[in-house]
Amino acid sequence: MALLLALWAHQDGWTQPYTVNNDAHQHTFWLHWAGDGQALESDLLALYASHYEPPLWVWGYRVLEPLLSPIWLGRVLPLLLFPLSALLLFWVTDRIDDRRAAFPWPALVAVGLFCISPFFLRKMAGGHPRAFATPFILATLWLLRNRRSRAQALLLVIQSLVYPISWLLSCATVASQWLRFERGRLRLGQWKLIAPLAVAIALGGFFLASRYLQPTDPRLGSPATGEQLSAESPAGRQLRRGGRTHDLPIPSLAGGYTDLLRNDLFRLRRTGSTAWPRRLDRRLFLLLIASLGLFALLALRRQIPFPPELVGLTLASCLLYFAADSLLLRLLLPRRYIMYSLALVTVIVLALLIGRGISALPSLGRKAAAVGLGVALLTFAPGIRGFGIDDYSPWGEAFELAAQLPANALIAASPLTADGIPLFAERHVLINYQMALPYFPTYWQSIEHRLDDLFAAYYAVQLEPLITLRQRHGVDFLIVDREDFDPAKVQGKPGIFFEPWRTQIQRRVTPKAQFLLLNLAPRLRSPASTSGRFFVVDLRQLLEDYS
Repeated sequence: MALLLALWAHQDGWTQPYTVNNDAHQHTFWLHWAGDGQALESDLLALYASHYEPPLWVWGYRVLEPLLSPIWLGRVLPLLLFPLSALLLFWVTDRIDDRRAAFPWPALVAVGLFCISPFFLRKMAGGHPRAFATPFILATLWLLRNRRSRAQALLLVIQSLVYPISWLLSCATVASQWLRFERGRLRLGQWKLIAPLAVAIALGGFFLASRYLQPTDPRLGSPATGEQLSAESPAGRQLRRGGRTHDLPIPSLAGGYTDLLRNDLFRLRRTGSTAWPRRLDRRLFLLLIASLGLFALLALRRQIPFPPELVGLTLASCLLYFAADSLLLRLLLPRRYIMYSLALVTVIVLALLIGRGISALPSLGRKAAAVGLGVALLTFAPGIRGFGIDDYSPWGEAFELAAQLPANALIAASPLTADGIPLFAERHVLINYQMALPYFPTYWQSIEHRLDDLFAAYYAVQLEPLITLRQRHGVDFLIVDREDFDPAKVQGKPGIFFEPWRTQIQRRVTPKAQFLLLNLAPRLRSPASTSGRFFVVDLRQLLEDYS
């Protein structure tokens, strides 16, 4: 069922060549040049992306590249990870249910909730390192439940090399199980079980320290500290509303969990992509809160199981959330430590509650509940179609033009157009939207200068900004999108870009403005067509002509 659902949801990725998860322009584009050290060193964007990717994930992509390109591997992996996660969730929930009846209602309900939620498949889309978070956490719970310490130790080492955030969560969860209350005393678990896990945690910590605590390239600098992310700093402004991301200010733990429930976990859509009515959305949220409260009451009375593994995972998530908030960006963003783990805890908790209720019904009631679950699945599961993937076909003409340019050329384009050029055309770009990231202040300074010079040249009325773009950054070709000069598009919300460039562009693009690039188009001698939406300006030839 989960496999068929994943195929349904991402079918456009199999039929449309330019449909991918948008974060592929952050995570996988640089793998085209992973074996070419000179290409990585000369491309600041690729250098930055290669810096933070986990080594085992990179190694897997490179080993499989002769069989599957990074684009296709990113399409295949969700089809493996989503059904695997559904199976692990079924096993974990069934194992937790201490009143297992002839029919595993809680486990089946857990899988149903997992499938109709758009969150899990969306986070697996693209096959990025985060795609492994859900199966890793579920495997940790299952191995802890079955006391498989050696397999758990191996999994911990693998997590440190694939997705360090899940490694931290799993380490804290595993360590929480070492201490137990027996006869009113706190006791340490058996050394035979603890020793391999302690060795695995130490080994994973060594791998992460050797990978991420080394000095970074001077062009990147170090991650921003809390002080550097103040509201007045350039990087800090970009992490707030109106900037590149909306990561700041960091919400409270309760606020972060509430946002997870309302906007991610059960952001349901019905068949045909009809929006779930906002009125019912509020009622659904209140029902979720009431259900969680009822579960807490029953768990405190020991009328429903809440095993130590789930307690440990919940506590680990909360503690790491606070730690990431205090050490902002040293442990990345706090939300990462609750979005996967607490989403799974919520699904399991709701499944135990609903499954227990169904099991208590008479035979006719259980049959009616089965029909109800089937109807809910058929109604809401198709609504996740397209979640996690984005169609870049409107820019397909630009990618085709870029692919005709020399392989070592540096291309500039509007950042949204430039997103797909490295991934689909395998060409280097000056800057794109996805890699305009403010988490490293030194890197961000370079990005700011590139954006300033790019937009100055793109919307120039004289030749000097184009000369600056060529001489200062070595740009060879400029791909121009005629729609970027349409006042209706530029003035719309959210407009063509984020602040402060959005306002600058909106001031420049007016119905009476005369832009040099549009006036050049009829006289171009550069390669490519000039009759469509996109055209290419050869800056090398242009400067020779004007000189």
